[in-house]
Amino acid sequence: MLDGASIQSISASVGTNLTAFSNSVLVTGNNSTWTNQGDLEIGHASNTGNYVTVENGGTIQVGALSIAGDNNFNLNTNGHLIVTNDFNVTTVQKFNWNSNSKLS
Repeated sequence: MLDGASIQSISASVGTNLTAFSNSVLVTGNNSTWTNQGDLEIGHASNTGNYVTVENGGTIQVGALSIAGDNNFNLNTNGHLIVTNDFNVTTVQKFNWNSNSKLS
């Protein structure tokens, strides 16, 4: 999603199939938003290389965030993540929170 694109979803998953490897989503650019009312699930316990990245003015809003296995959520410079329900960091194994990003 680039430069002002917008998407809305009930729930979403990236690379959650047992055989899913190296899938990615990038939300970048001012006013680019992904609003996800439910859970965002990234990866499966048995796979690797799946990731979601938000940066450069992009925003992702989720009900909850779940990361399994060796998969990642990258909150990069000027990225914004909004979690509307409980956010339990102990369940997030690969959450990369970089400088000048915002979690709310």
